[in-house]
Amino acid sequence: MVQRLLLVCPCFGAVDDLVAEVRRRDLLAQVQASAPLSSGTVLRALAAMEREHVVTRQQGVRLLRTDALLERLARNYRAPGCAEPARFELPVQPPGLYQFIARQAAAMRTVVVATGLSSEVRYVSVQPGDMLRVYCPPGADFIACLGQMRCERFANLEVVETADPSVYFDARQDEGGFWWASPVQTYLELVAGDKRDQETASQVHAGIVAGLGEAAQAEPAQSR
Repeated sequence: MVQRLLLVCPCFGAVDDLVAEVRRRDLLAQVQASAPLSSGTVLRALAAMEREHVVTRQQGVRLLRTDALLERLARNYRAPGCAEPARFELPVQPPGLYQFIARQAAAMRTVVVATGLSSEVRYVSVQPGDMLRVYCPPGADFIACLGQMRCERFANLEVVETADPSVYFDARQDEGGFWWASPVQTYLELVAGDKRDQETASQVHAGIVAGLGEAAQAEPAQSR
């Protein structure tokens, strides 16, 4: 999560500001009211990146090598551990489908986030697929509430239960309340995919780098 944050906010005035921002973007911890990432864990992550000359901690924290960090994340990426996906046929199509899911998740006080592969439509100009795939935490009963719409043959929604906090980290909420995977999560899932996915990943990569350029011109990120 520290590495992913630096690919969004490349400069921090102090380590404490970085810790606060990591916690603010840790969506799963907020929903489950679980223990946030500790300061010690953040410091160890920064020390490892500093040894590899990816970041510097002189006068705060600053990302030095964007491509090296993205390559490191992609090399170490593993799909989240999860149970067998559940599929449903919902009587709505996008954008109504997104709004329906957002309302259901809000009513159950849980979080449902589109997978990176399904979130490509948020960051590049592509047509949405026939199947929307989303993550939700185990034990949230989101699958149970959709039980009567369970379907394999004509499914338009696939729900993947996972407790992996990285897939929820830095998720982006749209105007209708639906959560999309972060640009970094989207990039990682795409770059691990087939040739077509990897071509789309290069466009998401360009967007991440462009966003870093804009962020670097701003003041170092402060805790909110």
